[in-house]
Amino acid sequence: MGKYIETLPKNDIPTASLVKGEGTIIKATVLNLQEASQTITPTTKIIIHVDKVLTGNNKLAGKNVKYFTAGGLIPKNNYMSPDSQEPQFKDVTVFEKRLAYPIPNVGKHIIINLKPSKLDFGGRKDKLKQYVPVNVEQEYWIFDKSAKRYQLNNQLITNGEYQKFPKLMKLTNEINQI
Repeated sequence: MGKYIETLPKNDIPTASLVKGEGTIIKATVLNLQEASQTITPTTKIIIHVDKVLTGNNKLAGKNVKYFTAGGLIPKNNYMSPDSQEPQFKDVTVFEKRLAYPIPNVGKHIIINLKPSKLDFGGRKDKLKQYVPVNVEQEYWIFDKSAKRYQLNNQLITNGEYQKFPKLMKLTNEINQI
């Protein structure tokens, strides 16, 4: 099995999704993180409280919703690797981190663009409406308490590559004016 390598997006932010109104851009608080069931790759269910709707469906304000993202915890025997079915890994859990969109901690404040999803990776046991992130690598910000501002949640860009994305950095500055 080859190693998965994350790369920078090829272009600056395609603001078309923002201009077309694709999705709903929200300010939210992360309430809970759960391992998603029914997946063979690490997937995390993120439950958030919508604090404010910035653009889009205002009916989401004040509601709890969920979305799923790649990465997170998965039982080793469910993980796609050559040794995953060996007995010594029966009760082992592995964590997969994504630099392009790290999983936020519980209690973090985020800004994200979401749209309704028809697929539910975690079953419908929790009765929460499910959404899917729109352009998660570029339309996802996390509040940094020490900097007192929202910062892009893509470590591939924020770790020194931001000069290649002037439109995205301008949008990030505009978000911090809201």
